[in-house]
Parts: sequence; C-alpha cells; structure tokens
Amino acid sequence: ARWADLASTAGEDSDLAAALGRLQVEEADLDLLQDEVEAATKAAAAEAAKMREAELDPEVTETPALRKAKERLSGVLGGFGGGWLIERLGYEPTFWAASAAAALGWLCARRCARALARAQVRTPA
Repeated sequence: ARWADLASTAGEDSDLAAALGRLQVEEADLDLLQDEVEAATKAAAAEAAKMREAELDPEVTETPALRKAKERLSGVLGGFGGGWLIERLGYEPTFWAASAAAALGWLCARRCARALARAQVRTPA
C-alpha cells in the first residue's frame, strides 16, 4: 500500500516512478532473502542440536543451507555497496576500488598459502 501511495505522489515524474519501482523490487528481493536466511538459521540450529546430542562440535560444521544464505547475503550487500559507490563517486572510482580490493584479497590468500606451506613443512606428518 505504501508503494502505491508513493507512486501516486510521484505523478508525472517518470524517473521518480521508475526509481520507486526498482525500490519495490529490491525490497521484495530482500524480504525473500530474509525468509531464506531465517529458514537456514532454523535448519542450522536443528543441525547444531543434533550434533550436540552426538557430542560433535557445532561450530566446526556449517550446513549447506546456511552457507548458501551467507553467500547470497554477501552478494546483496556487495550489490548495494557497489550501487552506493557508483551513485556517489561514479563508475571509474568504483572500478578501481574493486580492483584494489581484489588485489588485496589475492595478496592475503597468497600469504596464507605460504604460511600454511611453512607450517606443514615444520610439522611431521
């Protein structure tokens, strides 16, 4: 109902009406995602309860449903963050910020792999 009220106040401004339409779709996507996260959280809680009964550590194991929900949530947050950067700074600075983040991620992964390799060399099998 509130979207209809906003759309009626937008009147002749087609840009505003289009923006309101996009916001309505994004809100529906977020509602759907929230439902998926809640379902995955319930499934993870049930799985953790089963693991406690079996005397397993629930912190070590992550259910596939929870992992999928986390991946989708990070994608949604990244999309909103990228859109926010593009609106405020433009496409070029957003591209360079993403490139810098990717290079930093690669550097961290490389250092982690080297540290793991050194730890395996020092530790007898």
